Amino acid sequence: DHPDVAPTHRSIAGRLLFWFLVIALIPCAILTAITARIAARALEKSVRDNLVQVAAAKAAALEAYAAERLRDAAALSRGPTFVRGTRELTAAADPEAAAEEFRAYFTYVAQAFGYAQLLLFDAQGRVVFSLDEAIPVGASLASGLLADSELATGFDRARTLLQPDLTAFQAYGSAAHPLAFATCPVIDDDRVIGVLALGLRPEHAWKLLARSEEHTS
Repeated sequence: DHPDVAPTHRSIAGRLLFWFLVIALIPCAILTAITARIAARALEKSVRDNLVQVAAAKAAALEAYAAERLRDAAALSRGPTFVRGTRELTAAADPEAAAEEFRAYFTYVAQAFGYAQLLLFDAQGRVVFSLDEAIPVGASLASGLLADSELATGFDRARTLLQPDLTAFQAYGSAAHPLAFATCPVIDDDRVIGVLALGLRPEHAWKLLARSEEHTS
């Protein structure tokens, strides 16, 4: 009897459905956006915290490694053979020839403790013993290529502060790899007679960092 009733009802129902969907979906969309943002921030914070932990673990491992190397230098520099060697090689007219008495022992110490180089300096910074020719006997920290080197800085700090020091890595002479040095004064009768320098290759630090990363992950 009323042919327009059904279309009118459908039109009203469609409008109601449309506004219902709008009312329902807009809060859902807002909630989804907020949730995604919170999740992204949480993930970012988790990644950042993990990176901080990794960096802290690696820094602690490197500090422990450096402290161990400084303890090596301090202990060895007080050894009677190193003290006598520094004293006798400094006084020798031909330090290279006099060094043969000490070479076997110094080489054994360097290999046993994992050092690539072992140097002895007299109090003026002249090399009186060297494991190899990359830094030859007779070279001086006061002149030439070594004058502005990290090794010269480490020598000065060890001799002045009377305590071990660790230099940054640097290439020296014909050495295939850059070296860092743990330096420590050699003291005899309360007098600094020289400085011991123990050379480290960077591979030790790289392996340490790799192990630290594996343990953290």
